[in-house]
Amino acid sequence: MFAAGFLNQVGKGPHFSLRFGAISLAVVASFPAMSTLDYVYWGMAVLTSLASRIADHLINGPLHYAGPWLGAGSFDRWGWVRFALAYAFAATIGLWIGVESASTRAVWISAITLVLMVPDVRVTYSRVLGGMIGTAFAVLVVWLVTSVGQSTLLLCTTIFLAAFPLPSQ
Repeated sequence: MFAAGFLNQVGKGPHFSLRFGAISLAVVASFPAMSTLDYVYWGMAVLTSLASRIADHLINGPLHYAGPWLGAGSFDRWGWVRFALAYAFAATIGLWIGVESASTRAVWISAITLVLMVPDVRVTYSRVLGGMIGTAFAVLVVWLVTSVGQSTLLLCTTIFLAAFPLPSQ
């Protein structure tokens, strides 16, 4: 977690790689056992990612460096260490809360922290507030839709239509 937080200073790519690696490690740690086929699927996912990146590079050329992100330019080395420590601490406490509360998906409490927390404190607060509002809105929509009916067509149509206004889609 510390390394994922620390690599924010380099850019999104290295940070995301370690962040999703940390989330994956936490998810896999709760599995009873891994079969050989699970490793094959993982390997296929990695190869697909590499192949798509190579194809994009060959077709469209190299990507340009986007530079530091989310206020990263204002941190000195100690600022990055402080952020990385806070990032690791918040994710660890989130996982502890999930485990101690006997949550079915304990890792997601930690994963939410990893997704929302960024070096710029204002952006972090904005993402937390937006996440709370979005979650409340999603729960309301799900409640409304499921109170109308349990039709698979209705649920799929609602999900499909709801995906369009989301900024991350």
